[in-house]
Amino acid sequence: MSGEDATRATRISDPLRERRLVWWAQFCCAMGQGMGAILLTWLVLEGSHGPASIGLCMAAGLLPLGFGATAATHEAERHDRRVLLMAAQALLAVVAVALVLMDRPPLAVIAGAALLSGLARVAFDATALSVLHHLVDEARLPSAARDLTTRFHVGHLCGAALVAALVPAVAPHEMFAVCALVFAVGALVSSRHHPDIDLRPGGRGGLDRALPGGRRALFGEARLRPLGIATVAAGVTAGGAAALVVPYLRDDLRLGSHVGLVFMCGVVAVAAAMAVAPRLVGRLPWRVLAASALAAQPVALAVLALARSSGQAAAAYGALLAAGAVLGIVINHRRTSVVADELRVPVGLAGGVLSARAAAIGALVVGAASIPLGEQRAYLALALAGVVAGAAAYLSARPRTARRPA
Repeated sequence: MSGEDATRATRISDPLRERRLVWWAQFCCAMGQGMGAILLTWLVLEGSHGPASIGLCMAAGLLPLGFGATAATHEAERHDRRVLLMAAQALLAVVAVALVLMDRPPLAVIAGAALLSGLARVAFDATALSVLHHLVDEARLPSAARDLTTRFHVGHLCGAALVAALVPAVAPHEMFAVCALVFAVGALVSSRHHPDIDLRPGGRGGLDRALPGGRRALFGEARLRPLGIATVAAGVTAGGAAALVVPYLRDDLRLGSHVGLVFMCGVVAVAAAMAVAPRLVGRLPWRVLAASALAAQPVALAVLALARSSGQAAAAYGALLAAGAVLGIVINHRRTSVVADELRVPVGLAGGVLSARAAAIGALVVGAASIPLGEQRAYLALALAGVVAGAAAYLSARPRTARRPA
């Protein structure tokens, strides 16, 4: 270590404090994203656009994460991480404020806002993971990665719950003001990072150089291959379901403003799943939990497609979201427990990229399929695809028995 690096090392703040700031900033960023995902869908519907347009806007928001993670990680390794974290959340806040000022923006503007938000999101996620990659020691890296993922899911959940609570009383485009405030709070949290947050005391190689190895491990390593297939299945289901859920509930089932109650049931179901699933992971085989969640998703989709009342829709929607949450927890826990320490963050980032690509494909395909088929049949087709993907993941996860020599 050079004299300059030694001097900087004495000034570095407590790494635990830096990690906590990343966690809270991730919570705020995810909360704003949870609000924005629903509100953008609502804006598309208010402009008299159909589910295919919703799928297009969702894909526009997911494509930067699906195809820009490598470039974002490269920049995070070479620029001031504190500035990048603040700038990403500031951009998200600016996009939300712009949508507040527009009444019934055209589809091109909504898609552009989704794309800008996606770019800011991938910049934030890559930078946050870069901080953890360098500041967390090997013993704490698995728990730190899980904590960051938990903050994301909890924040996303709180954002969706806030929208569900405000839907009857506040116009969707006005709720973007609250969304902008949440992002601004996240930027303020990131501004409190120590100036030497970009110091690399662990001496690990750059995250951008480790990312290709994580990508190869997802499908190249036998223990991770079933998790990769399950990630794709869950991503396609989540993207396809999200593209249709608001128009299906509001228009097909004619729930109107009561859609917020269905969303709230989904939020409660996810919260319960997140509280129970971590305890089950240590007590039951991961294959049993993953197979149960993969089987529950298409069943819940089919029930949602055939629902005839708000109660049936709420129960099916809650089961669908809860199954997705359980599957995500199982995949994350299994992934961090089988890979080497230096690959945990790269594999996690590669898994996020794979999930984003699958969700974008699901949103585009299911949204487009709803034009000739209608929302109900598109949901049933998605459920059938989920059964096939779940069976493929289960078969690839079965332990192979060694053949006996003749």
